[in-house]
Amino acid sequence: MKVNKGDRSRSPRPKNSSRARSPICPRRVGGRALTVRAPRFTALPSVGQIVRRGQSLYEISGQPSCCLYGSVAPTRAFIAGMSQGSDVAELNANLDALGYGRDSRAYVSIAQTTAAIRALQSAHGVTVTGELLLGSVVFEPGRCASRA
Repeated sequence: MKVNKGDRSRSPRPKNSSRARSPICPRRVGGRALTVRAPRFTALPSVGQIVRRGQSLYEISGQPSCCLYGSVAPTRAFIAGMSQGSDVAELNANLDALGYGRDSRAYVSIAQTTAAIRALQSAHGVTVTGELLLGSVVFEPGRCASRA
């Protein structure tokens, strides 16, 4: 389809497109339309605020993301049955430093990690599942300051 520069009426445009962006995303499941709210930041630290280990770095749709110290970015959820790895070792070291785990220098079983995660969740007033979904924790090299 050939379109002249000034002629916007004939420009190809995807169906259902809109200039105004809505936080509501329509979805279809089993032929039925569902309305799902797009995730958004619901809490951020103040400018200059120092966020330390164990504190909430931000919230997305009301779900806090806990700041932990470490250099390995989590690439998976911390759930029952997960294999050991450097990310789990950093999680265990943080749980130990916060007083929720056992000696992190020794081998820590997944059951011990799950129990420590439950204690962390209980202390922070979030739903206690024993699992940390991807995005619910953020590893930073140390405390971080919020910037504008």
